[in-house]
Amino acid sequence: PASIDALRSRVLDRSLSLEKRKFAVESIAFIDDEKAARVMLELASPGSPLAGEATAWLMRNVAGEWSKYNLREALKEKNIYDPESLVISASPVPPPATPTPDANEILNLQGDPVRGKLVSAKCILCHKIEDLGTDYGPDLRGWARNQGTGAIIRAIADPSAEIALGYGGTEILLKNGGRIHGIAFNNSDLSRDDSPPVVIQSAGGQTQLIPRERIEKRQGFKRSLMYDPGTLGLTNQDIADLAAWLRTYQ
Repeated sequence: PASIDALRSRVLDRSLSLEKRKFAVESIAFIDDEKAARVMLELASPGSPLAGEATAWLMRNVAGEWSKYNLREALKEKNIYDPESLVISASPVPPPATPTPDANEILNLQGDPVRGKLVSAKCILCHKIEDLGTDYGPDLRGWARNQGTGAIIRAIADPSAEIALGYGGTEILLKNGGRIHGIAFNNSDLSRDDSPPVVIQSAGGQTQLIPRERIEKRQGFKRSLMYDPGTLGLTNQDIADLAAWLRTYQ
């Protein structure tokens, strides 16, 4: 159907909000048509901007509505999921590298939005900024519109103080001792033998599918997935500059 092509275009249109693009992925998932399944395969392929969401829906439908389309071989061919050759990479969020900066001290600094835009290059590991970066963290465009400068500074200086709705993290403890921290896109019941793999996205947009037999434990992650200023190499002045730039990024 033509609607599938239109939805695909919306998913790939980075001028649309992240929520609108995610809704387009979800809409494709509820179309019982082989073309919809093939488009979802494309959207779930490595490098796709919303690979995590698309992969989660794909794995849900492979054993359900789309089972008649024989997608399991295509999952292997497109390097989305091959349990026989799967390599899992540990991806933990490092603990804070330095003490939490004093937000009140930073608030007294004069922020420079021009320098702040340069500093924002450190944010594209997890955020989309203009045409660069990844859709892992919240969309920053317009975010500061309804925030006071103090709130912006605190969000950067102490990410774990308040976590954005929908961005609470998951921690997967692997049986080999590794850890993966990220956003889980599905809620697989690990007590079931037929449970689909957990689809989880980590910093940099790295999406992995973790089969239940490789998982020791799955639990909520108690800190923010956002790296602290020390890990990112941000000084107090950098934070002030970044906050000043965010107020202009509309």
